[in-house]
Amino acid sequence: MKPTLGAPSVKEAVRRVLERNGGPMRPKDIQRWPERTGRAPLTPNQVSGALFSLKKDGAVESAGQGTWRLVAARGSRAATWAATPAEPLDVTGLTSKEQVLRILAHTKRPMKHGHIVKWLEDNGHEALTDGQIAGALYDLATKLKVVEKVDRGTYRIHKEWEGGPLDHEEAVSQPAGSVPPKEPKRRVVIPCYGLHWERSKVSWNAGASLLGALRKAGEDAVNFANQTGVYVLYQWPQVTYVGRTANSGLYQRLRSHDVDASKDWDRFSWFGLGAVDDDGVLRPPSAKANTEDQVTMVETVLIEVLRPPFNNKQGDLIGDQYRQVPDPVVEEREQKVLAERLRKLLQTGMA
Repeated sequence: MKPTLGAPSVKEAVRRVLERNGGPMRPKDIQRWPERTGRAPLTPNQVSGALFSLKKDGAVESAGQGTWRLVAARGSRAATWAATPAEPLDVTGLTSKEQVLRILAHTKRPMKHGHIVKWLEDNGHEALTDGQIAGALYDLATKLKVVEKVDRGTYRIHKEWEGGPLDHEEAVSQPAGSVPPKEPKRRVVIPCYGLHWERSKVSWNAGASLLGALRKAGEDAVNFANQTGVYVLYQWPQVTYVGRTANSGLYQRLRSHDVDASKDWDRFSWFGLGAVDDDGVLRPPSAKANTEDQVTMVETVLIEVLRPPFNNKQGDLIGDQYRQVPDPVVEEREQKVLAERLRKLLQTGMA
């Protein structure tokens, strides 16, 4: 019997909704679409982040008046990881490890677990379980070294792999449902943070969205609207306010300052306790920090914000820095302003 496929990523779910609808849709209509199949609706944050990522892929475009639609795949940038070379590939009868290896070699692009499952589904093969894929990728990357990890949960074929079959003993499939050994991770108190983000690049009236990316190849934007932690406001370069966020989320706290005329600020930094998982989704803090961790966090935030000259290293136990990604609503508005200015300049020059 064919195994049941896992739930699609939010990005893929939004793409499918637009595909099935066949026309432009508003974000709030995309949110409610899953209710038709008895599933929970998507959140505004999920839809906003997915639309941004799909726009970056060239898969969707603004249709005007706050609506979005799919870009025609032929002759456009909409071709994504799902597109494969023209020659057929048959992985029938191979072990899960050989299947994963051949798919990565065939597509010639980085892929996540969900991409591999989708490829198998689209090409008429039985889907592998999450345990089989995870175990195969772990062995292929760490033991056989024929694939390499390029990002969170993302792998590609190693450039030095010569295309030969795997050794029979090493090719034994990971038992279904087993969990591969985890890669050791450096302990951090602040899993992720952002420095000196610009207030003007955030849309304060079009859904909660604070987008950032690691600037790595293939890295999608992450929405930090619900982040928990500490934030700092600037009237650049002067620090003007320090605050914290817990239940309300980072976006709502910043938005309260945006509508407060008594505070003048143009940039902000944030230090979050929630980590980003392998699928690029922000997760809430897993546990309360102990006293030592709390002291370390305060010291780290002060070092990163104030940059004291006698501190010759970065704060301790801090994770990845995310660079700001302008909100698509803001970018679209700025493009319209520039187009209008250009139109007026051309009219003036022709007069």
